[in-house]
Amino acid sequence: MLNRQQDLYRHPLMERLAVAERGVVSAGLRSCAGSHALQLGAFEADPPPSLPLLPHWVCLHLDRDGCRGDLSLDAAAPLPFADESLDLVWLKHALDRSSHPAQLLATVIRLLAPGGTLVVSGLHPVSGWAAWSRYGLGEGGRLQAPWLLRLALRLSGMPVSDHWRQGSCWPRARGDQQRRNRLGGVYVLVARKERAQILPFVTRLAASRRAEGGRLAAVQTSTLHEVPDVAVLNRGMGACKLLPAEIRRDAPGGVSGRTLPPS
Repeated sequence: MLNRQQDLYRHPLMERLAVAERGVVSAGLRSCAGSHALQLGAFEADPPPSLPLLPHWVCLHLDRDGCRGDLSLDAAAPLPFADESLDLVWLKHALDRSSHPAQLLATVIRLLAPGGTLVVSGLHPVSGWAAWSRYGLGEGGRLQAPWLLRLALRLSGMPVSDHWRQGSCWPRARGDQQRRNRLGGVYVLVARKERAQILPFVTRLAASRRAEGGRLAAVQTSTLHEVPDVAVLNRGMGACKLLPAEIRRDAPGGVSGRTLPPS
């Protein structure tokens, strides 16, 4: 087990695990295309996955003072990206390291473009790695439950399209760390941001039809000096009647016309 002074993400076992994650994610996301991507992780000097259709990457890692890497940001500084400007974001153990994981997750979802891909990975809380890493997460760090992350992503309009566990069951177990394993120490979630549905917008310039006394009346769009020759009058107990009226905007007080007959 680590002691409180050790940094979990500088341990050789964790660095080996990070390399294995990069290999599996690179193979699973080779079809992802776009122009800009962000890798926000907990490992220092961790190169991004090799994706031929995503040429431009910004790589950052979290530490106790903020973000370091391609950019240097204080802990309180927001990520300097425009909304919906990123085609892929990989949170590589970043939620485990962050003291505000929910806020970080909401931020990267906002930065993702519609149709963009989000990858979230971290140590599984129900594995042999969880107890071993207890003291190495740092102040405020906490392992995240992948089943709760899947629910949060779905409620945010980002359904999970793929998920798996990989790596060995125990920190000192030998074996292929890239192999998918139902009891593996690392979970990986892949979600895609849904595109907003485009609904047809009916402007006021379009004519509409309304039923009136068993026949259809065409209601024309009002102009500067003309309005529909229909007035709606509510009388008692919610009763509604359609009564003719002549209304002109240039009349004194804005309204003139015939007196409405009593019902």
